[in-house]
Amino acid sequence: MIYELKGKVLALEEIASGTSRNGQPWQRQNIVIDAEDGEYKTPVALVAFNDTVEDIKKLDLGDAVDVRFTISAREYNGRYYNDLRIFSIRSQNGWSERMMNKQEAPSHVPSPSDARKAAAKAKVQAILDGTAPEAEEDDLPF
Repeated sequence: MIYELKGKVLALEEIASGTSRNGQPWQRQNIVIDAEDGEYKTPVALVAFNDTVEDIKKLDLGDAVDVRFTISAREYNGRYYNDLRIFSIRSQNGWSERMMNKQEAPSHVPSPSDARKAAAKAKVQAILDGTAPEAEEDDLPF
């Protein structure tokens, strides 16, 4: 599931890097966003891996951003820790170049309720236009 928040960049931590067990290089960077929640501001720490670290390098403190992220948990020494992993980040200048090149930056992440609303709206419009298929005879009271 993808979540979204808006806010301003509050802190950018140093980039950490290394090599995974299977020999693949990795990089990771933490970023803190001062998230807007009505009249309150809440700092939220998120983590970027590999490609998204490149997107964060272009940000400065105080930049307004929209962040899409996933929530996952991992176990370490018998304890669980949550990660808010950045999926994509959009600054005042729009989606990152990486996301635009992949054409994976939709203007809106549709929710299941959006899909149901769109289907219901299309059905009503078809009935109004007279293009809806004839309903089968049923035994339900009208």
